[in-house]
Amino acid sequence: MNDITIIQDTREKTPWDFTFYGFQQEVGTLQTGDYTIKGLERIVRIERKRNSSEIAMNLGLKCKPFFAEMTRMLKFPYRYIICEFPYSRILEFPKNSGIPERLRSKVRMNGGFLGLQLERIKVDYHVEIIFANSKLEAEEAAVEIFNKVLDEISQNSE
Repeated sequence: MNDITIIQDTREKTPWDFTFYGFQQEVGTLQTGDYTIKGLERIVRIERKRNSSEIAMNLGLKCKPFFAEMTRMLKFPYRYIICEFPYSRILEFPKNSGIPERLRSKVRMNGGFLGLQLERIKVDYHVEIIFANSKLEAEEAAVEIFNKVLDEISQNSE
């Protein structure tokens, strides 16, 4: 068993499971992001997005706390947003977003707006945004990131 522990934020309702990949996992309070590596909390953060409606909410009604979080992420050398859905869900928003059809006419943003805002976030906050096709693929992307960070940290300490 790997002695590396992944910390998941206490607010994660349906967390990713890293134990399958040989990591230990524990729950802790993270002021920024949803996942990090224990002992490297000042180095890496991953923010998880379950669907396009969550991103729309972050860029709409909850934009102040979201952009405050993006500002806090600037202090981490490795910072990512991993989405559990493909980029096409952004472009077709609000379709396939989880928002009931009867409420979609009330939505005041579209996929073009979301796409532009995500590009702005990548540029302004230097955050890599990764789109996956499923929760499992998103989890695997996080594992790749953690392994990359661990490799780079160990190479730099040699």
